Amino acid sequence: MGRKLIYGFFVTVLLTACASNGTVDSKQLAGKYDVDMQPMLNAAADEHINDENKEVMEFGKSLASTLLETIDFKINFYENGQGVIEANSVAMMMLSNYADFDVDKINQFKYKIKQDSVLYIQQSNQTDYLRVGVIRKIADNYDYLQLVGDDFCFNLIKLKE
Repeated sequence: MGRKLIYGFFVTVLLTACASNGTVDSKQLAGKYDVDMQPMLNAAADEHINDENKEVMEFGKSLASTLLETIDFKINFYENGQGVIEANSVAMMMLSNYADFDVDKINQFKYKIKQDSVLYIQQSNQTDYLRVGVIRKIADNYDYLQLVGDDFCFNLIKLKE
């Protein structure tokens, strides 16, 4: 009985979260967000796990999760349609030291929200806006969002100033 009640509660919460994606307001979107890539890792691992490779894939998933914990991505949306992506990690520092190309830790962009919740980004070296994905509101506020693209899903957690 208790498990069914808890299971029912979680299903209700998930359905409510998926149904409340609504219109995204650029002014309320403004702020700094921590990017959590764990949902993308989970989806990728689950896609490739089968009975034959389950233990190996679970180990790989754990190892990848540990690596993801060292990567610190933040995205800043400003009210004027401008934004900044910050990427910091040990792996990026190593890559920038040994690569034959520059690794930018901070990238500026312009953004637009179209069709109520579709995010388009124009990077500084581009002339066109590219469709990134759909921003889903997990709750009625902008503290927890999801950015869902064709091949990825990130959680965005708003940081308090």
